[in-house]
Amino acid sequence: MPEHFFLATTTLVPPVLWYGTALFAIGLICLILALQIFLLARHSPDAITLGLLLIALSWWDITYALYWIDAPAPTDQFWVDVTYVGVVSTPTLIFIFAIQISGLFDSSRLLRWPFFLVMAIEPILTLLALWTDQWHNLFFAGLRTNYQGVILRGGLLFWSNVIYSYLLLLLSLSILAAGYARANGIFRKQILIVLLSFAITWANSIIFVTGINPLPGTDNTPFAFSIASSLFAYALFRYRLFDVVPIARSLVIEQMKDGVLVLDANKRIVDINLAGQQWLPYVAIGDSLNQLRDQLPVTLQQLPLDHDQRLEVTLERTGRVLDLQVTQIYDLHHRLLGHLIVWREITDFKHLQAQLQHFANYDPLTGIYNRREFVRLAAIELGRAQRYEHDLALVLIDIDHFKAINDRFGHHTGDEVLRYFAAVWTAEKRAQDIFARWGGEEFILLLPETNQQQARQLVERVRGKTLTTPLAAHNEPLAIKFSAGISTHTRDETFEQLAQRADVALYQAKQNGRNQTIIAELPFAAGQ
Repeated sequence: MPEHFFLATTTLVPPVLWYGTALFAIGLICLILALQIFLLARHSPDAITLGLLLIALSWWDITYALYWIDAPAPTDQFWVDVTYVGVVSTPTLIFIFAIQISGLFDSSRLLRWPFFLVMAIEPILTLLALWTDQWHNLFFAGLRTNYQGVILRGGLLFWSNVIYSYLLLLLSLSILAAGYARANGIFRKQILIVLLSFAITWANSIIFVTGINPLPGTDNTPFAFSIASSLFAYALFRYRLFDVVPIARSLVIEQMKDGVLVLDANKRIVDINLAGQQWLPYVAIGDSLNQLRDQLPVTLQQLPLDHDQRLEVTLERTGRVLDLQVTQIYDLHHRLLGHLIVWREITDFKHLQAQLQHFANYDPLTGIYNRREFVRLAAIELGRAQRYEHDLALVLIDIDHFKAINDRFGHHTGDEVLRYFAAVWTAEKRAQDIFARWGGEEFILLLPETNQQQARQLVERVRGKTLTTPLAAHNEPLAIKFSAGISTHTRDETFEQLAQRADVALYQAKQNGRNQTIIAELPFAAGQ
């Protein structure tokens, strides 16, 4: 607590050297910690505030130590008066620090120069009142005595500062408690340490209120605050408090279905939400990602973090698919602070996407390619055949008297005929052959590296199987007959021209009595 609540004395107590030395030592410790923070985490506003707090406490400790060892000074109360710079700065810096680490506020908007100027008004006025009291007598009110090592009594401005300081500390404690209730992961541990540190300062206040101070006339408050702030620094070095500037984590983030993982610049895990813990139950705050790579799925072990990216990851053991996004986090000076990894499971979406893709490329009744996909694949094969001068045959097929089948036996039987017909062709063709439903009862087949005689042999082989079909309608056998037209490609022919010649041959087969195969004539120029 501020230096107001101590028993006044006009004589020095025996353990002066011990007390002064202890104060000086802890003051140096605070100063060293502050320097380390500025060196290791100077990119973080939170770290700057903690460093300034430690400097204020170091000033408080060292100047108060100089008073107790009776160091030379211009006046008897010089060192006590100078000590007040640290006394009035400490509550203000603790309040700012609480705002920054609680996650309850947007620090980047709140903590601007107007805010700092307002927060500086009370400490500056208090110091001016203390140092100019001989002219207005509003701070001490004539109650100060020579060689007074602590300030217990005073006037209006003295008590105004006491009340202000306590209210500021109480408000800081409330903010931290609210932040702890909402925080998660490493931030929750950080705030817990700060809250426990506050218990030291309040315990010190109780000691003075109850009058059980073991060293009457001395001020243990700088000890209490210095120890508390050292614990703040412990949070820095134990949990790497400022490697990633804490961002307010609302309940929305915690309840997200997406997994969220935050890494610092050294790839240590500094935060993970509940959804992330369900996917990575073995991950602990403070662990290094490099140490955990063997426990990660193979597809995640070599995940690059050197740039922003979005990718789909399929887990090899379960087949589950993740949409994963890696974002690099930079400070205002474009220095890397860490990485944000967010992922969501899209397995169901990928299955639906695959189904939609299947519906877009395949005929829903027969399960073979539809016309659109056939044309795309046929153009590729035709280009390859022309480039390497390979044979290529196209067969256009039409089921004979299919309308009569529908009219006599019904569309259900007609659908069964189409499915069976497609299944027979699928079983007889080669893997590289492309077979599709062209429309209605028409089918089309592309045969790479196949001449017209080889194509005819395949067609006639299939004809024999469809004539002996096991299909039956109304207890009578149902033979499937079809007509076919075959065309083979020429060097400069387009797919449309190739298909048109096959269609002409098919028409001739129907005109000639159906249930037969006609080979299209070559174009006039090609036949010369």
